[in-house]
Amino acid sequence: MKKSVRLAGLVVAGVAALSFSFAGTSYANDSVTNTTATVNQEQTSKSGDYQYVGSEWLDSKKLFVKDGEVYLRLAPEGAMDAPAPLLLPKHLGEKYLKNPKAFSGWIVHRYVKYLQFPNLQELRFDFHDSKNHYQGTATQPYWLP
Repeated sequence: MKKSVRLAGLVVAGVAALSFSFAGTSYANDSVTNTTATVNQEQTSKSGDYQYVGSEWLDSKKLFVKDGEVYLRLAPEGAMDAPAPLLLPKHLGEKYLKNPKAFSGWIVHRYVKYLQFPNLQELRFDFHDSKNHYQGTATQPYWLP
């Protein structure tokens, strides 16, 4: 049986990082903390259709409040052909409203699912705290330009 390994280089907050997937398990190694995080597909996804896109530090400057809800800006304000801001899960929004600094050192793992409908993707974001404990997931559709 032939097994394949997928390698992808990415930049996390301006620092080079390496991620790869092997036998259903994703690995990420970043030079910021010089640690390796292992994410099992069974832990992060109910469906194997999601593809890992990358990880980045959660930038609290991208979080904002509108009508009592907390959003994560995925693209610069006013950007054309870009995903809309992501609504955070209610429990994470409440945590942010109580203490915005609580999100310091958090990591966001990004995934995408290509739906059968033309030009439509589902974006998924898994939030992990500074100790790499899973805190929640937010998803949203995105219409490709």
